[in-house]
Amino acid sequence: MSGFSGQSAPDGAPGWNPSAGTAGAGRTGRRQFRSVCVRAVLLLAATLGLHVGQAQVDPFAGDGRKPQAKTQEEFDLYLELYASSEPRETVAQAVRFEAAHPDSEFLGLAFQHKMAALRDLGDYDGVLKAGATALELVPRNVHALVTLASVIPNGADGRADRGDLLAKARRYASLALAELETLKIPAEIPLEEAESLRAALQAAARESLGHVAVKEGDLAEAVRQFEAAVTVNPQPTPSQWYRLGGAYLMAGQLDNAIEPLRRAAESDEPIVRRLALDQLRQIQETTAR
Repeated sequence: MSGFSGQSAPDGAPGWNPSAGTAGAGRTGRRQFRSVCVRAVLLLAATLGLHVGQAQVDPFAGDGRKPQAKTQEEFDLYLELYASSEPRETVAQAVRFEAAHPDSEFLGLAFQHKMAALRDLGDYDGVLKAGATALELVPRNVHALVTLASVIPNGADGRADRGDLLAKARRYASLALAELETLKIPAEIPLEEAESLRAALQAAARESLGHVAVKEGDLAEAVRQFEAAVTVNPQPTPSQWYRLGGAYLMAGQLDNAIEPLRRAAESDEPIVRRLALDQLRQIQETTAR
């Protein structure tokens, strides 16, 4: 089946063929205007070195092949999903895209978007379902693997399938690490940017493995994984610092806990900062006795 191939859109967005005609000529002027605006935003982002949402065609999102739209309408609809920034609207766009183009080569990426939006909305079961579908369509999608590995431990407690869920999270994180270890960066991708994203994804996978280990009571493994997360990531996240400090505390290593908790307490994320400050106060009270 021939793709709607040709020139690539800016910043790694999928390609469309400007010579392929104007499929869907009966669409409304408003729909045409939105399509032009989306392309303009993508072009501006590429020109200024900015990113509109998360880059969709990247070395970490699948097997390296750029999906191709079969029609202009399919490409336009995907671009609207690609540029959406509000979670509820992203979910609605993904549902519309799936209904209109159930055989699209973009479907795996559409479910990746949907999964991330459902995560932001706090829909745990929705994340699991959308993520599983994304991986069925694109099994080597590191973004999907890492997102599932990160989300699953948060909602596993109290469920009858807790053990199975934690095992899934461990498997997803391990698969992501294996993929990241061997993945080659295409020559057209800026190496520094790609390596920075690789490190962030590796750190997120390590953090997930540490979170699973905490849930399973293996504090030595949790410390090892959280230490690996803050080591591999040039800019560790507040949650990575906090979880490392918390693991040290649970393992009785109070002196080791202070520095990562201090870094977490310097965060501009209110919840992490508050939790880290509470832990630091507990350490101070314990050592003062």
